[in-house]
Amino acid sequence: MSAAFIALGPGSRLQAEGGRQIALGKLVKSGGAGSVYLLPDAPTQVAKIYHDAVDLALYERKIQAMLRLAPDLPDLQDGDARITQIAWPQALLRDSGRRFRGFLMPRLPLDDTAELEYMLQERQARAAGLPVGLGARVTLAANASAVVAELHRRQHFVVDLKPVNIRFYRRSLHLAMLDCDGFSINGDLQRYEAPQYTPDYLAPEFHRHHRLAGHEAEQDRFALAVLIFQLLNFGIHPYSGRPINDQVPTDIPGRIAGRYYAYGLHAHPRMQPNPSSGHAQIPATLRTMFDRAFSATGQARPTALEWSQALAPYALRSSGRLIVCARNREHQYFAGMQCAACARAQLIARAATRESQAPAPRRTGRASPPRQPASPPPQAAAPKGLGAALGTFLGILLFTVIALVAIPWHAFDAWLSKHAPAWRWFGNLVVIAVLASLAIGWFSRAGPDKAPIHASVGPSAPSPALAPAFDAPKPVAHYRPGGFSDDASYHARQQGLIESLLATVAKRETAEFVTQFSEIARLAPPADRVYVMRHDPWPSIATGNDAAVEYRPFVVGELLVNLARAENDAPQDPAVLNDVGFARLMLAGNLGSWSEDEYDRLLHATRRTYLRAIAAGPSDYAAWHGLGIVCAAMPKNEGCAEAAFAISRYLEVYFERRSRAVAASPETSWRAERRSHFNRRLAFCESALFQDRSAQRLRSTKGAAASVAYDLDAMTPLEWELATLSD
Repeated sequence: MSAAFIALGPGSRLQAEGGRQIALGKLVKSGGAGSVYLLPDAPTQVAKIYHDAVDLALYERKIQAMLRLAPDLPDLQDGDARITQIAWPQALLRDSGRRFRGFLMPRLPLDDTAELEYMLQERQARAAGLPVGLGARVTLAANASAVVAELHRRQHFVVDLKPVNIRFYRRSLHLAMLDCDGFSINGDLQRYEAPQYTPDYLAPEFHRHHRLAGHEAEQDRFALAVLIFQLLNFGIHPYSGRPINDQVPTDIPGRIAGRYYAYGLHAHPRMQPNPSSGHAQIPATLRTMFDRAFSATGQARPTALEWSQALAPYALRSSGRLIVCARNREHQYFAGMQCAACARAQLIARAATRESQAPAPRRTGRASPPRQPASPPPQAAAPKGLGAALGTFLGILLFTVIALVAIPWHAFDAWLSKHAPAWRWFGNLVVIAVLASLAIGWFSRAGPDKAPIHASVGPSAPSPALAPAFDAPKPVAHYRPGGFSDDASYHARQQGLIESLLATVAKRETAEFVTQFSEIARLAPPADRVYVMRHDPWPSIATGNDAAVEYRPFVVGELLVNLARAENDAPQDPAVLNDVGFARLMLAGNLGSWSEDEYDRLLHATRRTYLRAIAAGPSDYAAWHGLGIVCAAMPKNEGCAEAAFAISRYLEVYFERRSRAVAASPETSWRAERRSHFNRRLAFCESALFQDRSAQRLRSTKGAAASVAYDLDAMTPLEWELATLSD
């Protein structure tokens, strides 16, 4: 670091072009390249300050090029609200030594926006208070196409175009583009390349060599088509589906590279579409464009402008291109087609009914340890001959009752024959019918005993195994959410901070660890906050090193519903979220009936759960470890897994050191037992999810993480630990 370099932080003053003085305020987020600060004197702007480790000269030239070729995406007005469509640089920032340090950009109202990822699943959209109909998703697809088309007009390209990188305004559905300095930017004499991409949205021709330079336009066309397909088709990835043989890759990037597109007018012969897909109810003009995007290459793919022009009529209510469903007013469908949302709901309901009625087949889990077949709960053996003796006794009792009834019946029959002979036969028939019903009822009760059917599964042997009792949800008396924000914007902000911290650690930029971790801890809810779960997914959990579980389809469905309820009941309780994440990891590792798409969705849901657990309790090393496990199980997430394992190990070592420094007490003994319990659970999840080569890869990842944890421990001030971390 040169002597002229000046460290910056809240309170530092910078100079914008034109001599305007800027004072940095509160830190908003910190990423791999720089940090974003609020500006007390300019509430509509923020400042991005680059870290000293980046190539400042390169970024200065890139920002200058962005200022010269800004896209025509002006701010809009929606009533009293101001809508900023893109956080494009507005001015360079320099320190007192006239050295380039960053830039000014518009401040986006994050509380008024949401991640586009939330719109891909109806359940997520409902939980975040977002619209769930096709009309909103078509509008977002049209708006995304229009914004990308304007960027392309200026020869700027997003490259890493995916739903989690895009935000939109909840009310107007306009897009809000962030992190624009990470785009591929058109300069006067050179192109400033984009440093990142995502394999699930990478065009097929780049999967072999990953060299996008000079072909960014083709990459954006492909990624935009994937995003639009997901918006129009319930979040289903165009390269997901059901392979018909073992030659088809199991991961999405592998299928993209092999062009295994299953939803076209001329689909790939080795892939079948997801059964719940609604692609058949998309108009032929749009399906033809999807075929061009996923079957052709390069410039033959539809441009962003073509998508914008094709989708815009469907986004206008006056066009009549979308019809409101008569059966469910929340549903819309394309004119001339059927309601895909209704068909999907009916398919899911039928599948759930079939699973609940079908006998439970024996299943082999995904990379799961050997286990014994399920057996019904042990029943007490009945003494030999008890059923026959009980039947004899009930028979004698029945005939006694008949004899007692026969006397008044005889008197009644005599009265009818004397006073109403015409009704005698009818009265006798009624009495006989009543007696026959009584006899049938008694004899049916005297038959062989039948075990009642419960929605619960236990291990076949009384070993120390995980034995969740899948009972119905049990409501409790009250729920105290406290005063901290539970809305989706808070979770999105914390998730962004956590992912930035993971990226920092993965790049071994440990100097930023303290700042970023402190910000996450500052936003976490108070430690004394109390939650009471309104929906308990199971009464108790017992774990052992040799745990074995047998799951049944109808039980799994009920458990997933209960887990979602538990997570929604306590969105900021790290203990509850840890249990939910652990249960989902167990399902992923012990059930072999998942399709690839279902398995991927379960892993993504588990990852979001652990991110929430970390946001609620950043110093909980078990949550970081769980995040590492799920990232290691997901393709192309080795860096995230290594970073999560490193932070987990660092926290665990800190608490071990702290426990040794504190005198032994029942409290410290209980905490040690609790940590041992978590370690057993996490070790079992690893053995269930990883075997053979994947287990070797996991060990390698954890070994590298241990080295990073050592670096974190070496550079972290002890006073910061004592002030920030709590057990």
